[in-house]
Amino acid sequence: MEEMTVNLAGENLVISIAILIRTAQIYEKNNATFIHQIKRVENALQYISQNGIIDIELKGNHIFINQERIKATISSIAMYQYLTSMMKGKKVRGIIFHMPCETFALGEIFYIFSRIKDDKNVFYHLEDATQKIECIEWIELEEGEEEKAQREEDAKKMAIRTFIMGIQYLKETTESMLKMRKTNLRKARGIVRRFIELILSDNAYLIGLTTIKNYENYTLNHSINVCILSLSMGVRLGMGRKGLLNLGISALFHDIGKIEVPQFILLKPTPLTDEEMAMIKKHPYRGVEILLEEKGLWAIPGSAIQGVLEHHIKYDGTGYPEISGKRPCLFARIIKITDAYDASTTVRFYQKVPSTPYEAINIMWQKAGRDFDPILLRIFVNMVGVYPIGSIVEISSGDIGIVLDTPENPELYRKPRVAIISLTTPGSIFNIKDLKETDDFIMKAINPADIDFDPSLYFARVTGLVED
Repeated sequence: MEEMTVNLAGENLVISIAILIRTAQIYEKNNATFIHQIKRVENALQYISQNGIIDIELKGNHIFINQERIKATISSIAMYQYLTSMMKGKKVRGIIFHMPCETFALGEIFYIFSRIKDDKNVFYHLEDATQKIECIEWIELEEGEEEKAQREEDAKKMAIRTFIMGIQYLKETTESMLKMRKTNLRKARGIVRRFIELILSDNAYLIGLTTIKNYENYTLNHSINVCILSLSMGVRLGMGRKGLLNLGISALFHDIGKIEVPQFILLKPTPLTDEEMAMIKKHPYRGVEILLEEKGLWAIPGSAIQGVLEHHIKYDGTGYPEISGKRPCLFARIIKITDAYDASTTVRFYQKVPSTPYEAINIMWQKAGRDFDPILLRIFVNMVGVYPIGSIVEISSGDIGIVLDTPENPELYRKPRVAIISLTTPGSIFNIKDLKETDDFIMKAINPADIDFDPSLYFARVTGLVED
């Protein structure tokens, strides 16, 4: 073909495919309009076919057909951009047709392509859905190193903003409630939704942020950490977005009833009296009352309310408040685990030397079946690892490191990715090492207090919460 003819034929194919995809989003497969558009694509493919193969490839924002760049014109620019956008959305770099491709097969291909849900695994879903159609081959669109780095950096910035936004929101909310003012609880849903998206994209990084503890604003910081850890468990349990949203709301407000407990009790460094403990034990009931007084169940789902009420009831039915000895609900059992873990690993007025993550996990495991749901606790341990993110560890090489993430294979729990730290310059690191790629392994966990090192300083620096 002449160059102009090649471009016109390619342009016609691009337009035909784009229109077919749009048509498939509106009409069912037996609709006459849809079938007519399939015929247009079939004719365009047959016209441009070379040796029975047609290769449509995306390079940047340009479409190539059989290695020839197809230049968009004024009449085709909208459809050209639409097709490139759809291919990128489905993570498709190339479509290879092995001709002949029957009308029915073409209809199936583009009906599936147009309607399959975009997510991080969309390309694999697309491959699975069309695996029986022999005339089609998909080529995956892979991110370039710069694009991947930028996406990861943007996700980290969003995680930091949402983390800080959550603490600020809880601060403003508790102040408003203390002044008997109405608050906007719907804003909480937006914060939780952001956490859900971030956890789905980078679970390890967000869990790393929970190592950043605020000694002065323990309750606020703690509530955000419990929310993040609970949502991470919810994802592990396969909860849908609606379930995750309700779980996140419950975890975010699990201690809201404490706003009416006097500060001298919350900050008391010595054991509480019976009267003071009785006041503490009222906070689940009071938390439910506060939430219902604000907006009612239309804003705070019943499952979330139940989680707030029951999060101090143990797995065996003991604890408080006393509710006929029944086993607490799923949300409460999740929050019970994440609440205990974050509390035991945080410096508090009556706990100057907190447990290490490793110690906290071991202590909690001894209470499985009594305080904690043993199945959920196992899921939590698999999620955070035997050496959870933020753990300070001694490595077989003699180095001291901070755990950055946990291996997906639990058998490799002694070989996570670590930052080799400097003990002379707090927060400084020498290098990042993936122990799976070396002969080194974790020897033991170290209490940060023993080496005068605060793991939160590392995460605070790498996240930009503090400057070097």
